[in-house]
Amino acid sequence: MSSPSALLLLLLLLMASTSAFLVPSPIVMPQRRMSSVRAAGLEIGEILPTLEPTLKVTRVSVEDPAADPPICAYLVEADVHGPDVKRTYNQALKAGTMNANFPGFRKGVMPGHALVGVKLTAITASIMDVCRTAMEMHGLENLPVNERKLRMKVPKTTEELAKTYEMGTDLSFACEIDAIGVPGEPKSAPVPLSEV
Repeated sequence: MSSPSALLLLLLLLMASTSAFLVPSPIVMPQRRMSSVRAAGLEIGEILPTLEPTLKVTRVSVEDPAADPPICAYLVEADVHGPDVKRTYNQALKAGTMNANFPGFRKGVMPGHALVGVKLTAITASIMDVCRTAMEMHGLENLPVNERKLRMKVPKTTEELAKTYEMGTDLSFACEIDAIGVPGEPKSAPVPLSEV
């Protein structure tokens, strides 16, 4: 049989070799970074107060707490009024049919497969408008349009949402978006969310 010291040595060797392959968890932040986040007054999981009952904004991560101003990721959960999405869809459809020229169709007429793209555009535009308005309500600066990324959470993609969404019904979603700055007291939206 092996001696207890040999077993202990083997156990230590196994632990040392496997810990080199462990990937740090994206959920658990290193302690030194967490303390600098707390010192900046930016709490992960903080729910920002809003004046809109259909909107919930939660800080989910701080990208760089040492940056001035800091860049944070926010989870936006909202409901968009159905007629507002339909209005955005009609505007996108009108813009698309003005220049539509598909083989086998009269000029200005769009085939069914192109209408799916118009629906996707309207849904994405509605979600981006709500996210932009939510960040502005809290005094946060939106990233430039070319750097802005929408990370859908519920459903997983806007394409999935476009397939299941019935035009004219309320649109419910949850997504993450990055913003710059420290949130202040909530202000009313420049345009009410029911009109976005």
